[in-house]
Amino acid sequence: HTSTETFDMDQVEPTVISVTFSSHPGWINRADIGNGNFTVTVVYDEEMNDLVAPTIDLEPFEQGSPILDDALQFASGAWSSGSNTNDTYTATYNVIDVAYANESLGANIDNAQDACGNTQEDYNTDSEGDGTIDITQSGVNDAIVSIIASGTGHDIDIVQSD
Repeated sequence: HTSTETFDMDQVEPTVISVTFSSHPGWINRADIGNGNFTVTVVYDEEMNDLVAPTIDLEPFEQGSPILDDALQFASGAWSSGSNTNDTYTATYNVIDVAYANESLGANIDNAQDACGNTQEDYNTDSEGDGTIDITQSGVNDAIVSIIASGTGHDIDIVQSD
């Protein structure tokens, strides 16, 4: 008695199709401060191993303060299904009230595995940056207030410019 079995061998690394920041177009400001108010969604081209989360490093493309990790703290991550089973990973971050600003925010993503155990290639969002973050406190109601003395008396004009 002879039996023949056929099987496919997958040796192809999974590919990132897209990376989306929750704040479109990636602008994070003081209104976003709070728990779970920023997400990064990564979509892959195939079914992924939901026991292995990708590593997502948020990074400024311009040299800035090293406190980005203090401003965006990882809270949770979860796999969901889109075109394929478990092909979408969403990382949720808390936006912390710290004085931090950077004009260009991106992400480096790696270490996820597909259902066959192939580890993804390192993926970086484009070098131009896909978002910005500015959670600094500025002026009065985010406006510039200047005081101008006028005349010879005690008159003071308050001029507010946006």
